[in-house]
Amino acid sequence: MGDAPSTCNNRYDGRITYFIISNGTRTFNAIANPGVTFDVKANSYYNVTFVIHTANASSNNNTDPGTTWYNTDINDFGQGVCVPSRTNTSIGPNQNVIINRTHLTDPRGTGTQYVHWGTWENGMPVGGVSYHVNWIAPTSTTTSTTTPTSTTTATTSTTSTTSTTAMTGVILSNVQSTSGTVSLPPYQVTLPSFDVGTGSDRLLVVGVSANNNNVLSIAFGGVQLTRAVSSFNNNDAEFWNLVNPTGTGDIVVTFAGPTAAVVGAYSFSGVSQSSPIPTAATNSNTAAGSPSVSISTQYPNSWVLDLPSIYGGVTLGSPSCTQQWDANMPGAITGASSSTIAGSPGQVSCGWTASNGGDLWDDVAIELAASG
Repeated sequence: MGDAPSTCNNRYDGRITYFIISNGTRTFNAIANPGVTFDVKANSYYNVTFVIHTANASSNNNTDPGTTWYNTDINDFGQGVCVPSRTNTSIGPNQNVIINRTHLTDPRGTGTQYVHWGTWENGMPVGGVSYHVNWIAPTSTTTSTTTPTSTTTATTSTTSTTSTTAMTGVILSNVQSTSGTVSLPPYQVTLPSFDVGTGSDRLLVVGVSANNNNVLSIAFGGVQLTRAVSSFNNNDAEFWNLVNPTGTGDIVVTFAGPTAAVVGAYSFSGVSQSSPIPTAATNSNTAAGSPSVSISTQYPNSWVLDLPSIYGGVTLGSPSCTQQWDANMPGAITGASSSTIAGSPGQVSCGWTASNGGDLWDDVAIELAASG
């Protein structure tokens, strides 16, 4: 029932890369805990927020605006859904599309319900996420069969994604990237009209990969950011951040001198305002190779972001974490960023594969902690 994949205009296939469930009192990561079972009172509801990462080209083999598709049996019957709709073509390639759904009271009353969500990839159905809902009597005490997790999301590409359902934890609101070469003072690259969203406990993170000179300052709408981490043993890689930004504004990156650069920005809500980035890490190499970095996270369900910077004579691909942007300036610099969610405190690694045996590189990573 619902929308068949073939009815979605210029459909972009993709996989579910992030799936968070909230029953009002606890939050569950359904990818980190496959088949998780949780309780919901039969007169209540639960919310899901998930991300579909779209392919590099649509089913029509182009990069024009289009749609994406998923199916679910959340209402006890199969239902396909074109996103945003069959004809609303606002989805692009290599984009993280955030989707929110609310499941109201189960009409069957009490009992256990199996729910599955899936997508298409390369024109074929792929398994996605499954879980069990234990609908209990309204007077029962809610318990759970798994350890709760807090929320964290990620997006990438030069298009924005927004979330409309309020949830506990880190929510990714927007990701954009650009690249450019500066040769004259004031040596600035601008990422225009970046929208940080309207959620509470916001954080703006800007990543910069450059070849010849480091960053002197970054401003969002005239407000200065703070450097979170940097490494410049071979090529410059830096993350900067701003706590509680507001509105839409230009992101202006000022360099110490002439350079080529890739600039990308994330906006999040639900991030700790007192200690948004509790941990940072750096890595670099002394012989040609592929970039990677490891970080030891301090908190459960933190977001980890990485940012490699490598000579533009090679390209980057096959990231072990979820790609957010990846831009090559031939003969100058290749910059990229990826993200992942750490279910529990501990070591997390993100890596990329460089073409032609690689080159000299730097890579940095940060941990984003949830508020509350």
